Amino acid sequence: MAGVTFPTEYGGDGNTYTDDADPNTGLANDGHRARFVPALSNAVAMAAWAEQKAAEAHGDRLITTKASAQAVGAKGDAVKAASTATVAAAQAQAAAQDAAGTYGAAADGLSSTTDGQFFTVPENGYLQMYRNSNGAAEPIMKLASQEALVALNNRPDPLLTSLIF
Repeated sequence: MAGVTFPTEYGGDGNTYTDDADPNTGLANDGHRARFVPALSNAVAMAAWAEQKAAEAHGDRLITTKASAQAVGAKGDAVKAASTATVAAAQAQAAAQDAAGTYGAAADGLSSTTDGQFFTVPENGYLQMYRNSNGAAEPIMKLASQEALVALNNRPDPLLTSLIF
């Protein structure tokens, strides 16, 4: 025996139709006269339900595709903005170093200054000031960082400790 049920959640009426002679569901023994057209009607109703759900899924896909394209565009904008910000930060750092006359190495300071000009180079917790003296870096003074000053102040006085002990 074969049977078909048309569930209400899919557009059917909830009835079951069979190919036997069952007096309530069967199509045999003239059952088709009363149940064949309703069975076809259920098939059409379920097909309409499936078509509606397919259209809804298609609409959702279009919305998702548009949102995806917008996200890709936003990502591109963000990458471009990050790149622009990185370049601007590097330029600002270089400008600040040039304005302060601070260079990463004495050779850089010499190549960027002329005879008699001063420049500074960070060296081991200090800021060493140099003068360009005919292309040679002449040390002028050393400025201690805050960390170096604290370390120096926290060091015990050797003369005082030798007197106590």
